[in-house]
Amino acid sequence: MVNPTVEFFGGIGLGALVGPGGNLLWGTVGKGFIETWRTNLDSMINSLLPLIKEMEDQNKTLVIGDEEIEDLKQKLTEGEDLVEELKKVSSWSLMTPLHTNRLAELDKSIKRLLEILKVQGIRDVKGISLLAKDHTKQLKACKTDVEGTLVLAKDHTEQLKACKRDVEETLVLARDHSDQLTDCKSHVEDTLGLARKIDAKLDKFERIGLVQGDEVASLVERNALRKAVKELTPAVDKTLMNTRSFSYEYWERIRPYLRSLRHWFDGEQRAAEEKGWDRISFEELKKLTIQIEQGVKLARKCSDVDVSEWSPGKKSRYAATILDLEKSLQALVLRFKILPNVPVQTDHPHPQGT
Repeated sequence: MVNPTVEFFGGIGLGALVGPGGNLLWGTVGKGFIETWRTNLDSMINSLLPLIKEMEDQNKTLVIGDEEIEDLKQKLTEGEDLVEELKKVSSWSLMTPLHTNRLAELDKSIKRLLEILKVQGIRDVKGISLLAKDHTKQLKACKTDVEGTLVLAKDHTEQLKACKRDVEETLVLARDHSDQLTDCKSHVEDTLGLARKIDAKLDKFERIGLVQGDEVASLVERNALRKAVKELTPAVDKTLMNTRSFSYEYWERIRPYLRSLRHWFDGEQRAAEEKGWDRISFEELKKLTIQIEQGVKLARKCSDVDVSEWSPGKKSRYAATILDLEKSLQALVLRFKILPNVPVQTDHPHPQGT
């Protein structure tokens, strides 16, 4: 939508100064009209520049070119320079074809660029409307799925009652695994928090008619990374309790990083954490998540098996993998700029087979 200020500028501007055949109506207004017109032009430029800046930012978000905006900015600058130049010209000289033709050409160019911006605005609004329509269809489809799920839940009420005894037995087993349930609770809370963030984002997108998929994907990946770090902590602790495990020093060296990251995620540094995420690209975030998830599997494997019969080569390979995991945690810590009391490891001892 074009600002009324823009329409005013295109409608009055220089057109009021130029008559048929390129002759200026300077006979009655003289040089004082140029001063008035210059003041109006300066005011108009000051009004247009914030709008142009806002349009440029929106175009970047929508990945839309802004050549027309740049052309308009250039013409506005030329208009200001021309008025400054004509201030120094005598009243009689202002009525010469040299100056009137320049004013007429500038007036036509500005009007043409404003019309182009109007057409571009209509085109962009239609594109946004199409995105909003697609998003609405997706939300309706999700609503249908949820309603179907509720119907199925009602149909299985009797089956759930029959499974009550099994659930009670499961609760007994769950009490024996309270540590795991605590971690699960934390994961659920993180997931709910993420869901609330995504809902807030989607509400915002619905209002403005935009869907920024990359930001939503980044939020999901952040939650996956938090979950991997939280799962790695008990896995490493259990591995260190396994007297049959190997490379104790490697696992022990990982623990300070895990403690700091858990404190970072769970403590009172949420605002600082959000700033820390900005220093990690989506590709690096995904890579770190995969590496830490692999570390969880490795720690669990080392805690559950007797590795005393492993060959030296196999132990060496696993030790090297643990070192890679440490580097990933170290990289994450450095991105968040935390853990100042833990020295950065630049050299690792060569993994041994025992």
